[in-house]
Amino acid sequence: MKSNSSCGAGGNGRSYIGSMNATFYLNGEVTHTFEATSIYFNNRAFSGYKGGETIYMTYPKPVTNGEYEFDYVDGDSGEAYLQYSTGSKAYALSGKVRIVASNNGDVQEGTISATFESDGRVISVDVKQKGVYSFP
Repeated sequence: MKSNSSCGAGGNGRSYIGSMNATFYLNGEVTHTFEATSIYFNNRAFSGYKGGETIYMTYPKPVTNGEYEFDYVDGDSGEAYLQYSTGSKAYALSGKVRIVASNNGDVQEGTISATFESDGRVISVDVKQKGVYSFP
């Protein structure tokens, strides 16, 4: 796992160890890969960033301890959202997020299996993410 540091919301100085990796497909063929160089998460959200690209999700309820599964349609789960952005474009993702969390959300591992539309083409994306809050 990679180590990432982030001040996070409110400058709390939290440190994170983790990763977020994604593979994008068009008609079953790999078109793009993404390996986050920086991650941020808490019990309501998880995001990964690399040079102008971001995969970001918020959860409709806190993930604290146990297994969670959330469905998103056009980026919306009713109380949360799931998106991929690159440059000035943002894409709402439709699909499923699965999370296993422990230690009140300070440890998370999960997957995203989703699709989005770009220029009339349906793009599939599979994401794996994991993170551990590293105490300073």
